[in-house]
Amino acid sequence: MGYQYAVGPKLFVIAKANVLYHDFLANDARPQPARMVYGGSLTLGLNSLLGPIDVSLMYSDASKKLLPYFNIGFPFGYR
Repeated sequence: MGYQYAVGPKLFVIAKANVLYHDFLANDARPQPARMVYGGSLTLGLNSLLGPIDVSLMYSDASKKLLPYFNIGFPFGYR
């Protein structure tokens, strides 16, 4: 889940929260109990001629670390 707020015509803030619930189908090969992992991020971005420039801080309870992330341009996906 995420929310993007336009601070000005070129400046924006994004807040995101994620939850993953896995291993909920128990069987003999996987006897461990189900587990939930969560995380979130806060991003400050600027729309420029190169595309959006983003600076983020991310946290996940799996890594237990606050990590920075920097991105320039539009993300591309694989099909």
